Amino acid sequence: MSFDNSDTKIAGVTFNNPADEGGENRQVLLKQLYGGAPTPVTLENVIFHNPDTGLGEFAIKVRSDITHKLLGFIPKSEISKWNKTGKMMLVVEYYKNTYSGTLHVCKDPTPKQYGAMKSFVKKGLISKMPPYDQTVYKWAFNKIYGLNPQLTHEDE
Repeated sequence: MSFDNSDTKIAGVTFNNPADEGGENRQVLLKQLYGGAPTPVTLENVIFHNPDTGLGEFAIKVRSDITHKLLGFIPKSEISKWNKTGKMMLVVEYYKNTYSGTLHVCKDPTPKQYGAMKSFVKKGLISKMPPYDQTVYKWAFNKIYGLNPQLTHEDE
């Protein structure tokens, strides 16, 4: 899948969540989301106490809207880009034995894409409408076409 240049890989994906966040291994959480549609996520602004400097540092948590679990953080070098955004989606990837996630801003599907998706739901090709995002729709179209080779992209 291709995304615009606002995409960001989330950081901290190989760590365990702190005890107050459930203590789960983030690799296990990402593995559960891998292979499915892009996941809607929420960004949470937080201040962490840095024991080295004694100061508070701004950070942004990435939390799954599906599991409500902490998946990672926006890298420090990317914080200014993500400080004020709307809906976000996370695409979980697997490379060299590590699960990671690429975050991107949601883009509304075109009216034609939306109409095609509604028609596929009515025909029973998928059970329900996916999240309202172009990337998710493209993922769903690929799944539908893979399972129904008689369909063409003209149906989209």
